[in-house]
Amino acid sequence: MFGQRLRLLRKMKKMTQQELADYLQVAKTTISSYEKGVNEPSHETLMKLADLFEVSTDFLLGRTDIKERHRESSPLMNRLMLSEEQIEKIEELYEILFSLEDKEERDKIIDTAILFANGVKMRKRQQ
Repeated sequence: MFGQRLRLLRKMKKMTQQELADYLQVAKTTISSYEKGVNEPSHETLMKLADLFEVSTDFLLGRTDIKERHRESSPLMNRLMLSEEQIEKIEELYEILFSLEDKEERDKIIDTAILFANGVKMRKRQQ
């Protein structure tokens, strides 16, 4: 679980294994072994990863699917008046979408979701 989440978060941040290795001051092979599940990081490295990716260590370790990072509300989120739960759902959708390596497939899903959301808005206005 840890290796899969590390790989996903690294790719979402558009980092290479080498860039992450440089950040952690370890060899690229160390990152590869983490992602393959061969080795696990030290407590200190785990904390650095959680800080870098702005997730909880429990999320990294697969103990929860909720990131649970406390963050200050952004002006945009305040204007949208989204609850923490809604923000977390949006973040989960973002993770799912950007875990797809096929950009064309991802874009098609996003376009379809936008069309669907606009259709729902139109029906609500008509009622």
